[in-house]
Amino acid sequence: MRSHNKKQEIYQHRDDFMRNMTHELKTPIATIGVALEAVQNFRPGEDEVLRQEYFRIAESENQKLNALVDKVLSVSQTMDPSAVKLDQIYLPTLMADMVDSFQLRAKQYGVSISFEDSATEKYVRSDQQMLVMLVHNLVDNAIKYVRAENPEVRVSIYNSPGKIHIAVRDNGIPIPETYREKIFEKFFRVPSGNVHDVKGHGIGLYMVAQLALALKGKVALETGKAGNGFVFTLTQTSLL
Repeated sequence: MRSHNKKQEIYQHRDDFMRNMTHELKTPIATIGVALEAVQNFRPGEDEVLRQEYFRIAESENQKLNALVDKVLSVSQTMDPSAVKLDQIYLPTLMADMVDSFQLRAKQYGVSISFEDSATEKYVRSDQQMLVMLVHNLVDNAIKYVRAENPEVRVSIYNSPGKIHIAVRDNGIPIPETYREKIFEKFFRVPSGNVHDVKGHGIGLYMVAQLALALKGKVALETGKAGNGFVFTLTQTSLL
């Protein structure tokens, strides 16, 4: 009965998931645009190494974009457990590469971004594309909305007994307690003044919650004086 109810819950979110997938396509497109614009502004004789780095970032994001489109086509049939393709994933490399791909975007927002690996269990069994989408969304959200004198976004992986955690934390203004229970609701955006000068649709964290559900994990908000943090947790059944 519990398994049946779980599947029904996933089915109920299927249509919303597909309608909102276009949101996930916008970040790599934007990053490619920034990289190519930077290349266009180069003059002959300027730093060739940096120019090649921008090309590398654009190519990386293009590959990510293609992977997202492939996932949309796959998941469009039905968002149920059969759509989740389990792979053996080495998290340090996956997360480090993701943070690296965000360096240019973070610089555009004046944000420093870093990665820390303190996990002892470093492998998981999960759907790599969905996992990348989930964390990618959290990082993108943090970069866009962190407000601090010296804004920082920190991605980390660590373990607790039988679990592995992927955390995305910032040093921004804590989300008011009034809104914390609503943060994963579709179309909800925290009404916090000029933060809404940043374009958005209020579906990024909703998408995170739906992906966490599909991956049989949990995502939680941790907030305090030091800032905000979103922690995605996979249980021991997902560890190798």
